[in-house]
Amino acid sequence: MAEAAMEFADPYLMGLAVIVLLPYLLTRGRALPYAHDALLGSRRSRHLLAWIPDDLCIAAALLLGIALARPQGVEKTQHTHMRGRDIILTMDLSSSMTFPMPTTHGTAIDRLQTTKSAALEFIDQLPGDRMGLIVFGAGAFGLWPLSSDLAIVRRKIEGIQGPIPFAFDGTEIETALLKSLAHFEELGQAREKIRIMLTDGLDTIPAAQAQEIVTKMRRLGVKFYLIGIGLSPHSDVVRVAQLVDGRRFDVMQPGEMSQAFAAISALERSTIRVETAFARQELFPIFATAGMICFALALGLQKLWFVNPV
Repeated sequence: MAEAAMEFADPYLMGLAVIVLLPYLLTRGRALPYAHDALLGSRRSRHLLAWIPDDLCIAAALLLGIALARPQGVEKTQHTHMRGRDIILTMDLSSSMTFPMPTTHGTAIDRLQTTKSAALEFIDQLPGDRMGLIVFGAGAFGLWPLSSDLAIVRRKIEGIQGPIPFAFDGTEIETALLKSLAHFEELGQAREKIRIMLTDGLDTIPAAQAQEIVTKMRRLGVKFYLIGIGLSPHSDVVRVAQLVDGRRFDVMQPGEMSQAFAAISALERSTIRVETAFARQELFPIFATAGMICFALALGLQKLWFVNPV
C-alpha cells in the first residue's frame, strides 16, 4: 500500500516570503491620484496592465519562499510480511474412525467425516503457511509433503473416502509420530513447526521410542497438539504430549472437533511484520524555476510597457 504526500523540510523559511511581501501588500491598495475613474481616460487600461508585473513579482516571491522551505514529495509504502509456519496434520484412518459420534440433534456422524470437515475449515485459516498430510493405521503414509499449495492439501483430505484397507488396519501412533518428525527434519523450513494429531485409538509406545520422540520434538522445536476422540488420559500418546508441554483436546461430539481446531488457530497466530519505507523526492527545483520564470516575465513586461519597476 502506497500513500503520497508533500512535506517541507524547512517550513519556517516560508515566513521569509511573507515578511518580504507584507509591506507591499499593505500599501498596494492605496487610493489613485484621480477624483473619479472617468478622469483616467486612456490611462485606465494602461494602469490595470501595470498590476500584472506586480502580481508576477508576488507570485515569484511566494514560489521562491516555498522553494526555500524545501518541499519534498513523500511516498510512504507499507509491506506486510507474514512469517509462515510448517504444519503437519496426522490423521487416524483406522476402522474405528468409522464409528458414529452422537450430535445434539440425535443424529450420528462418523468420526472420519467429522475430522475431515473440521480439518477443511482449519485449512482456510492458514494463509501463508505450509501444510503436510500424514495418515496412519497399522503403518503411516504420507499423503502430501509440506507445501504452501493448500488447495492440493484440501483436495487430498476431501479425497479420503474411508479407512485404510483392512490389511493395514490398526493404530500405530508411534510410527505416525516418528514419520512426521522425520518429515520435519527433511523438509521443515519454518521457525515454527506444528504437529496436529487426530486419533481415537490406544496404542502402547515403548519407553525407548517415547523418549526418542520427545527428544526429537524438543530438538526440532515442534509444538504438539493432540485431538483425541474418547482417549484415555492415561494413554501413552497423552503422556508424550504432556512431556513436550503439548495441548490435548478431548472431543466427544462433532461440534467439539471444530472448536478444537479453532482453539489451535487462536493459539498459533501467524507472525505479521509491517515494514514502512519512505521515498523522498526534492521538489524545490520546480518551485524555484517557476519563481524565476515569474520574475523574468515581470521584468520583461515592465520594460515592454515602460512601467516603473515594482
